[in-house]
Amino acid sequence: MTDKIFVEHGICASPAEMMASRPFRVVYTRLLRKVYRKHPALVDLTFAQVENQYGPHACQMAYQDRQLIDELFRKLVRDMYELWHGGSTVKVLASSLAAGPYGEKVAALHGANRQINELINELMHTFEVPDDVVKAGGTFDVGYELLRGLEAHEALPAYLRTIVERCDFAGATTPLNPSPNAVTGAAKRVSDHRYGFIRRDGDRPGTTSGANPPLEHFRARLQEFSATSDFAGYVCKAVQVGPFKMLLVIHKSCFHMLSDEMRLFPQIEEVHTRENLERLRWDGVLLYGIPAKTLGDGYKTGYVLDRAGDGKLLPLAWVAREDATDYVGFLKKSLLTLHNELVKALGGMPVHGAMITITFKNGLRKTLVFSADSGTGKSETITAMMEQIIAGTGQAAEVRRVDILASDMLSLWRGEDEQIYAFGTEVGDFLRTNDITDSWKAHFGDLLKRGSYSNIDHPKNARVTIPGICLVQNVLAPTRVNGFFYINNYEPVRGRCVELSDDPHHVLKHTLVRGLRKNKGTSGDQPSLRAGLEFAGETELVVRFRHAIDELVDWQEREVQGRLATCLTFRDGASDVFAARELVGLAFKGRTFALEGKAERIRSVDYDVLDNLFWVHMGAGRKVVLDREVVDQIYEPLTSTFCGNPFVDPEGMDRTLEVFARTMQRAKVHTGVIRTQLARPGYEFSGPARAAQDIVAFLMEDEEVNARFQRNKAKVHAAMQATYGGVLEAGSNLPVELEGYNLLLLEEHESRHVAFLGLQGEPFVLSTPYHRFEAAPGPAGKAFAPAIALPESIAVIRDICNNADYDADFRELEVDLSQYDSIGWWNGPEELTWQVLLVNGVIGLGSSDSEVARFPVEVRKARHIAELLEERRPARMGAFVRRPSGFPWGRAPEGEPAVHN
Repeated sequence: MTDKIFVEHGICASPAEMMASRPFRVVYTRLLRKVYRKHPALVDLTFAQVENQYGPHACQMAYQDRQLIDELFRKLVRDMYELWHGGSTVKVLASSLAAGPYGEKVAALHGANRQINELINELMHTFEVPDDVVKAGGTFDVGYELLRGLEAHEALPAYLRTIVERCDFAGATTPLNPSPNAVTGAAKRVSDHRYGFIRRDGDRPGTTSGANPPLEHFRARLQEFSATSDFAGYVCKAVQVGPFKMLLVIHKSCFHMLSDEMRLFPQIEEVHTRENLERLRWDGVLLYGIPAKTLGDGYKTGYVLDRAGDGKLLPLAWVAREDATDYVGFLKKSLLTLHNELVKALGGMPVHGAMITITFKNGLRKTLVFSADSGTGKSETITAMMEQIIAGTGQAAEVRRVDILASDMLSLWRGEDEQIYAFGTEVGDFLRTNDITDSWKAHFGDLLKRGSYSNIDHPKNARVTIPGICLVQNVLAPTRVNGFFYINNYEPVRGRCVELSDDPHHVLKHTLVRGLRKNKGTSGDQPSLRAGLEFAGETELVVRFRHAIDELVDWQEREVQGRLATCLTFRDGASDVFAARELVGLAFKGRTFALEGKAERIRSVDYDVLDNLFWVHMGAGRKVVLDREVVDQIYEPLTSTFCGNPFVDPEGMDRTLEVFARTMQRAKVHTGVIRTQLARPGYEFSGPARAAQDIVAFLMEDEEVNARFQRNKAKVHAAMQATYGGVLEAGSNLPVELEGYNLLLLEEHESRHVAFLGLQGEPFVLSTPYHRFEAAPGPAGKAFAPAIALPESIAVIRDICNNADYDADFRELEVDLSQYDSIGWWNGPEELTWQVLLVNGVIGLGSSDSEVARFPVEVRKARHIAELLEERRPARMGAFVRRPSGFPWGRAPEGEPAVHN
């Protein structure tokens, strides 16, 4: 287990001042207590005796008088230093920072970290600890701005107002260790019902009436928790999860989780400053690390759908503080479960999967959503596609780039234009290190150097949380979706890996809802016997028992005949043990499997009532327990996860799937299945590689994809003529690069200028720190304003005009402004300068940024003329002012835009 050490920052000018501080004495004593028994000379002493001779006061004296440092003292100090920087210790720096810009606060935390580290290193050198040991560049793993006395929003429930106003808050927060490593109490998520990401209040579908307490029960317990707890042990932190602001209330013993949280979710000024936290109306709440007794022993984790004072939905989740929940997945998945409930309530569709945008060299740009549970080959397929692009093999040579917009969870929304749009949730990813291939490292290896590692020595489920997979601008702004595919990782390919369906209802309400996959066994999920029977063609048996198949049987870890085994058992609480015995007998009698290298035929199946185990008999008195080793040889071990999303409540999803299936059909969103074959032996690499090839081929060859592409090209050309027709040569084609950039801007514009619809068809707006749609009256408010220059050329013009070496006095220059009457619109002074250069004949529409850089004097002259034009008249079109693009290859900020009439 990892220790957590919190230090409130204070300024120390020297090691002597540091050693005199209370935090140093406390930490030093704690570390000394852990290391002294390693040394035989100290084993028989009490700790009081050891502390008297080698404690913090003795350390102070030895620093002043080096003669007091003996060899044992040096070894003890070295041991403490190595423990301090080892994977068993997480250090957190809290600092009350002065008011100032957010970036300066983050920089101050890094500065304090380095300053304290230098003082510690100086102390180590005093004790002659070798340089190859004293090599840490920093001391702390996490640093945060300490905020106190925040006021709660009056609409929050009383128990939550108490928690908010009694807790410290983490304002500006930053990772201080570039690659921390922690050992957690659990190495994977457990499948026990008490630890599920499930709703706990009221009667739920599939549960017995009255099995769950009502919401009032949980409210009362939360009220008691808020009234009786010492909140000095907790810290509050804001977490942006997709379009929603979540309140994380985390116990300090769980603070190592923040190393992962900061890499998974956006860390942005708009969320973490005091002025934005004060009286914030939270969208959801996660209480992480509360005492196990708070909500009851049967509810170690879970969530309830509470309401604020004005009736607004406020989902609240909790995770009990114990070894079994000391795993990053509990933090991540709890927050995503809250996100999913909020999405459903607003009329969106939560999706467990990935989203990518593929941009071709000709400007074709399509966004695809891949939905399925973990381990189906989403990331492997994306990586394979990137490799093929770099190698320039086949049709991938026509692809310019692939951008990942979501890597694990996203949300779909219906636009008022009846198109489908999506937000992501995370900028990082939580990966199993065993799944990281050499090819993946070739593309994202730098991210591993900034990852947060946990249980790195675990043989099956060592994990790393990496930042930077997705750009925050893309995650927190809507993107139009062109294709939705379920990922199948177990069936062989017949023809192409991409199998289109004309009916989105079939994809969403038959394929997606079943959520079948072959899993890797890292999440605690076990196979669905029904799915295995279906895959084996046992139609008669499936039709006879239907949904009862997985309701009658369960998987349990048991010790049988001296070994641990995952055994098929009768599900506790099921009503008909006789039906379970009949089902298992029919499913396995007559089947063959290998035992100790020899084929065996099952002659009969018995059920042991006392031990709740099934035994298969092979004759001659030989029998074995019916466990995964037997079952997996007979039936494909397929896991069935509702909608491929283990973090969504089925309630209400039927209607959601129906509404989105209808919308996808009207919007002509491509739907279907992609077969990666990742779980088939021998196809671990070739399967995703082939899937990547077929996705690219489908986009290039599909008639509807190309028809929409041509329609977008026509929109761009029409907008260019309407906006810049005066300076464009009649009948000329746009350069490929410029056309592609404007296709990108068009996609951005149409994605960012639409309101969304709820399930009842009511319009609403989702806002994030990177997206806010403000409907303008009339069609002009949604008009697309194209660009006549590439961002690279705009940047060159800006650099030349800001360079004092190219200063020139054009006051005496006589300019006939009437020759520039053909210029009607500009998006900023640099773009106006570009058009002047075009009219002057200095450049052509397809000139590169390097060509522009050859004529600095002409650029400054054109800028002078552009300033005269801005003084004499405004731009002549529209009322829309473009904001800086957040899209890949998007427009960089261009300074203050011109005011357009």
